[in-house]
Amino acid sequence: MVQKTNWIKHSWCRGLTSLLVLVVAIAVSSCRPIYFPASAAQNSQLVYSVLKEPNSFNYILIRGTPNVNDLIYSGLLGQNGLTGEVEPALAEFWEISPDKRRIILTLREELKWSDGEPLTVDDIIFTYDEIYLNEKIETPIRIQQICG
Repeated sequence: MVQKTNWIKHSWCRGLTSLLVLVVAIAVSSCRPIYFPASAAQNSQLVYSVLKEPNSFNYILIRGTPNVNDLIYSGLLGQNGLTGEVEPALAEFWEISPDKRRIILTLREELKWSDGEPLTVDDIIFTYDEIYLNEKIETPIRIQQICG
């Protein structure tokens, strides 16, 4: 009688263990991400939370915080967040003159504005000559050059 009771307990434990393994296997195999496409994964937007509104979205005029420039604008050159090294961005490569007074930048091909129009070297020159270095516009870059 004791053997029969042990056999029943052993069979019952084996059956319960098998059932538990089966349930876990089904649960794990059905939790693959391809079965649950997230709507966020289908959307190409970044949500960035700030405590107050930026004082401007104009890259040249923005001052203070929050500064959203790095999230919405690309520069001619960038900086690697891990190494701190200067990297190409809109400029494909650059060369520093021997007297170190000039940097010659070569723009990437096929750059476009957000409206699809081509971004050219004339746009870059206009930005520096007519905005950054314009004495009638108080830009942080000009203030830094004067006070620097």
